[in-house]
Amino acid sequence: MGNRTLTDDSRITLNSASAVNLDFDASRRVLTLVRGEILVDVAADPARPFLVETVHGSIRALGTRFIVSLDADATTLTMLESSTTVQMATEKKLQNEAKDRAAKNVNGTIINAGQGVCITATGIGAVDDIDIRAVSDAWKFRQLVVENRPLPEVLDELARYRPGFIRYDRAQIENMKVSAVLPLDDPDKALQLLARSFPIRVHTVTSWLVIVDATNVLIATDTSRK
Repeated sequence: MGNRTLTDDSRITLNSASAVNLDFDASRRVLTLVRGEILVDVAADPARPFLVETVHGSIRALGTRFIVSLDADATTLTMLESSTTVQMATEKKLQNEAKDRAAKNVNGTIINAGQGVCITATGIGAVDDIDIRAVSDAWKFRQLVVENRPLPEVLDELARYRPGFIRYDRAQIENMKVSAVLPLDDPDKALQLLARSFPIRVHTVTSWLVIVDATNVLIATDTSRK
């Protein structure tokens, strides 16, 4: 993880394999999350709204603390303190209208502390309750805390912390839902923990390649050959 204090005294913590772009001026503060995940502690500045932008939407705050995670299909917002206003947007709108949104007090979905929400290209999902302490501890102790998330999404997260590749067939395992606390400092241990709880096999081909298979699919195939 990388910590950085911005010119406005806001603080950001970048998770592994994460990147952002900054666009601060006299009227607005815009942070674009390009990839990965970021923890933001926003310094209050009523004259300059603070926005976090992704390809899926916009998160507007004056002074607050929250986490934004960007995946291929969605942006996930986790509120730790205060509140933010969330809007969905297409990538083109983000590029063309970022300055206008930063300068105006626009309407949107309000997300309060202890809540989380996903933003996709088609809309803003249902607002869920989150455990603030568990999430904060996860960042402090480098843990991945997941609640009822599809196994492919969990493997995507673990892959960010492991050199090389984790390969699997998403269709085989997409119906497996994970609720767990996994160590990010030891992705291989996390994979083994998952293998104990789900019908999957983790095969380490090399230090740079791990293959995850659904064992129930393999068993069905073997049976059909008899």
